[in-house]
Amino acid sequence: MALSGRHICMAALPLNTAEHLAVLAREASDLGFTVCWLSFVSEEMSDSIGGFREGTTAISSRDDFVAHLESHESVAVFLQSTYPEHYPEWFWGVSAQAQFCFAGYGAILDTWEWGHYQLPSLKSCAWLLAETEFVRDKYLEHGNDPSRVVVTGNPLMYELRRRLSGSGETRAPRRTILWAPHWSMTWFEYKRGYSRWQETVHAVLQVAKDAASVDFVVRPHPLSLRQLSQGLDDDSGANSDEYTKAFHELLQLDNVSLSSSGFVDDILRSDVLLTDGIGIIAYFAATGRPMAVIRDSDTPPFNSAGQRLVRASDVVSNTDEIVAWLSEKALGPSVPISADRVALSRELYPAWTASPLSIWADQLRP
Repeated sequence: MALSGRHICMAALPLNTAEHLAVLAREASDLGFTVCWLSFVSEEMSDSIGGFREGTTAISSRDDFVAHLESHESVAVFLQSTYPEHYPEWFWGVSAQAQFCFAGYGAILDTWEWGHYQLPSLKSCAWLLAETEFVRDKYLEHGNDPSRVVVTGNPLMYELRRRLSGSGETRAPRRTILWAPHWSMTWFEYKRGYSRWQETVHAVLQVAKDAASVDFVVRPHPLSLRQLSQGLDDDSGANSDEYTKAFHELLQLDNVSLSSSGFVDDILRSDVLLTDGIGIIAYFAATGRPMAVIRDSDTPPFNSAGQRLVRASDVVSNTDEIVAWLSEKALGPSVPISADRVALSRELYPAWTASPLSIWADQLRP
């Protein structure tokens, strides 16, 4: 499949989970491609979820999509998602003209193989960019064409490591603790999924009140934030449960902020991570900075990479343990760096010398 054009489309959703695409877009521009952003959902859906990035072009029909591809001589369309319900019915029928490419959602640490490797829409992709050999093997195990799977490394991991190695990256002037709760309150057969924000919010609130000299950054998954939006919009919180009220109270503290930054930006500025999962564990491990993973007897399993990262982290399971861990990391004399965790990160996610987009582009050249 020869490279016949110098234009790439990014197919975005109205959710703040397009950072893979943003990194790939920057890499594409560095390689001399022109890049555009497209949406395929209704304006009503966009407004209800949060809208698109500036400059996104709405595509409302198959004919409009094909005309756009032809007029720009687009070589590929990178997808934010392969879930069929995120697109109109006609979308996947354009796969031959569009050359769909998928580079994943983020670091895969869970065991949910259907959503990651088995969706029928994956068969419509001209290219599947795998972050590791493990992911490549999983794609092949589930019947995806091996000629269409290329190991490129993880785009966000590449960007994080690139910036970690740069001389201009500095952490926040005050000690900063990042709390990143997961969104899933149901995970198929598991009652609560990975979400442990209700078990955590009172502990974070208590420590944040006691540690006014420490900054807390709260970065919920976008779907989690949607679940909490009603309580956040109600200034009184009168109609909220005790957990949403505590979340609302937490965000009113002077030393607490709701993240408005990019994923990599939040990791780089933070000294400590508290999370219940999932993918952020892989990225934060690359820094070597302290992190605690909230797990209990009901927490769903991780895959082999996730298990190794959890074993290399601190594990807390209840409010008292979370308070004790946060107090130590918030008020302790120093923030140690774990060279072993950095080494584990590089073992699980090799440090590629070329960007994922450039590795992919090399596959297209005659």
